[in-house]
Amino acid sequence: MDLVCSQNLSEVAMESTIDNLRMDIKKLRHKSTDERYFINPLEVDALLARTVIEKAIKECVKDFKVPAHQETIVVNRIFTEGKIVFGILIWKNWLHKLMSFMEHNALDSQLPLEITRAEKVAESIGWDFAHNAQWEFLPVTLKKEMSSYHCCFRDEQILPFIDETLLGEGSFGKVLKMSVVPSLQTIFSDDVRYLSNSQKQTLNPCYSADVTSFYR
Repeated sequence: MDLVCSQNLSEVAMESTIDNLRMDIKKLRHKSTDERYFINPLEVDALLARTVIEKAIKECVKDFKVPAHQETIVVNRIFTEGKIVFGILIWKNWLHKLMSFMEHNALDSQLPLEITRAEKVAESIGWDFAHNAQWEFLPVTLKKEMSSYHCCFRDEQILPFIDETLLGEGSFGKVLKMSVVPSLQTIFSDDVRYLSNSQKQTLNPCYSADVTSFYR
């Protein structure tokens, strides 16, 4: 029994910060009503504290993904400018491209990257980054002002609806009650859980709703 316990403790000790972060990111994933996964960027920001980034970058230095003499600079830039990009690269196991993203100044403020630029920055993974990976970390935030006019979105964008219940339907469409991630909307306080939209078929690429359509 002592031998088994010792072996298990050794295996735990061998887990890297990056592996642990990948597991943490997996736990943050939500499944949208259109069967796509998304991650709240606010939760990524909270996950990637400076001390965590420092440990992860030390591992990158050991694996020759980051030059040792640039370690401090890389940590500072990720903490202030690149948490989302860093999270994407961790999740997809693409950290070997981290320095290329930094050298091309392709960090959070530049997202979303168009395919052409992403392929220039990340080469073989560029298309997948631009077409798929980045959107999982860039869900739409439903803002209060969006309730007073029509909003159109790109096909790649993910709306943060995680559950829906049909309330009724007619010749003009369907009425649904939809559950939304509270921190990805600014219409009500964070304790809001449900809103309804009367034209579900326009949710993607276009979404419209009247302010009276939202429920606490």
